[in-house]
Amino acid sequence: MSINLSYSTPSATINSYRNVQPEILSLLESPAPRYTSYPSAHHFQNISHNLTDLWAKNLSTDQSIGLYIHIPFCPKLCWYCGCHTKMTHRYDPISSYIELLLEEFKILSDSLPHRLKLHSIQFGGGSPTILELKDLERLFYSIESTFEILPKSEIAIKIDPRQITRSKVKAYADFGFNRVSLGIQDFDKKVQETINRPQPFDLVLECTSFFRDYGIHNINLDLIYGLPFQTVQPKESS
Repeated sequence: MSINLSYSTPSATINSYRNVQPEILSLLESPAPRYTSYPSAHHFQNISHNLTDLWAKNLSTDQSIGLYIHIPFCPKLCWYCGCHTKMTHRYDPISSYIELLLEEFKILSDSLPHRLKLHSIQFGGGSPTILELKDLERLFYSIESTFEILPKSEIAIKIDPRQITRSKVKAYADFGFNRVSLGIQDFDKKVQETINRPQPFDLVLECTSFFRDYGIHNINLDLIYGLPFQTVQPKESS
């Protein structure tokens, strides 16, 4: 298991810095790119479909690429989040989005000179765990029809433990997921309530055990520092 420790531009910073050098403190008090992308967000720019199409067509048959699928929906918004997402209590918008993704796969499949090789598949969001299993199955069918998934590919998904059941984890294992990233942020109850993400420790523990039971042992935990009401001691406890 690994832990991702991430930074949130603080509305209340960690209030005990111990013996930290002043130049380091100045960096901690400065806005920073979000942890969820590399290169970081300010390095990205809009590019034309023609350019990405050209890049894909110029790949040789012995090259491989990574595929990222963004699911921009959540049943509830976390107040620290800067990701591209929206809250929905209906599945209709998600269904419509899935149809567009499937259409995009078809367009891509028709335009490529050969099936590109995939060394990684990443589902992020938003909350990809919001997807119904039948829609996840349709996406995988389109991925497998469009690309060649290499035998040792990493297939990963961002997990909201509050949306996880044992049966859903079994399905994830059947689909071939071999890495999961659990959104924790902080185990302190007051911090959780402040960021609108109540999530008991026992729920996370149960979620982790489900994945281990079905053979998914590559598990990382996302933690964030710089959230309201955080101090060094509770963060170390997390």
